[in-house]
Amino acid sequence: MVDRLPALLAQGEARLDAVALGLSLSPRTLQRRLAAEGRPFQQLLDATRRQLAAQYLRDVSLSLTEVAFLLGYAEQSSFSHAHRAWHGCSPQAWRSRWPADPVQLSQFKDAPQGTP
Repeated sequence: MVDRLPALLAQGEARLDAVALGLSLSPRTLQRRLAAEGRPFQQLLDATRRQLAAQYLRDVSLSLTEVAFLLGYAEQSSFSHAHRAWHGCSPQAWRSRWPADPVQLSQFKDAPQGTP
């Protein structure tokens, strides 16, 4: 399921019912299965967005509006608000703080993990 989220996010379809449909499950069945694993859908969605945001922000060819869209946010301001909650700074400040080179990136103690 997690591997389908990036594509659904970019299509604006990263809702529980859309993911369930793609897995041929009812939304309630998907909720139960995720609850059994201790991972509510919203938690999984937020973790995926956070990981993808780190990846997308390192691509300087993407505007912040494009990054927000790829993450499934209707507005850049919604993405900025979420990013501040995750990292304590705006996406623009984060982008300027982190080097594009993954080797340099790994030297920071709070560098995003699990991103190329």
